[in-house]
Amino acid sequence: MVLEENLLDVKKLLKNSAVSAATKLDNATEGEKKALIKVTVEPYYVPKDTNDKTLIFESRFESGNLAAAVKINENDYHLLLQNDVNTSGHTQWFFFRTTNNKIGQTRFNMLNLCKPDSLY
Repeated sequence: MVLEENLLDVKKLLKNSAVSAATKLDNATEGEKKALIKVTVEPYYVPKDTNDKTLIFESRFESGNLAAAVKINENDYHLLLQNDVNTSGHTQWFFFRTTNNKIGQTRFNMLNLCKPDSLY
């Protein structure tokens, strides 16, 4: 049940992410611009201590399209990507980075990496 609740939140997140940060910045007041710039500088997750093996994802850069990352267990992450521009909700590429990487196996499950006709 928890996963279903997360997916409902992710649908809302994907819908809201259709407006790019640049467009938001162009239309923002001075106070809002400062808040938006602050958000793009601070990480979403800070490790609790040196033993915290949680990956830190970042895609707040040009062409970055990671909308959400959910840690399932120590080695598995569900990723949701922002939809490609001018499509009906399809995604066919990904661009993000991770830090706090450790040696070992990590699996990324990209839940919405799709398009109507595949070339690969």
